[in-house]
Amino acid sequence: MTDDAIGLGAAGPTCDLEEEARTRGYRRVAGLDEAGRGPLAGPVVGAAVIVPRRFVLRSLDDSKNVSPTQREELFSVITESAMAWGVGVAS
Repeated sequence: MTDDAIGLGAAGPTCDLEEEARTRGYRRVAGLDEAGRGPLAGPVVGAAVIVPRRFVLRSLDDSKNVSPTQREELFSVITESAMAWGVGVAS
């Protein structure tokens, strides 16, 4: 799969996939991510969030570069702004 096919242009992420979903009638689009070593080594943590259409986090581009303090601040901003969010853990 190419970067363009998953919404990553030369300048970075785009909202192309989200806009395509909206043109097909979807009113809410969730962003998803997971972290972990996979189902054989577990545990795996997954999260999903639905934010308002114009929501932008300019201070975040790579979660691996975020300090624990910044992570807590971002968590508050995201969860207070989110229309819905959830986290799940499986091992």
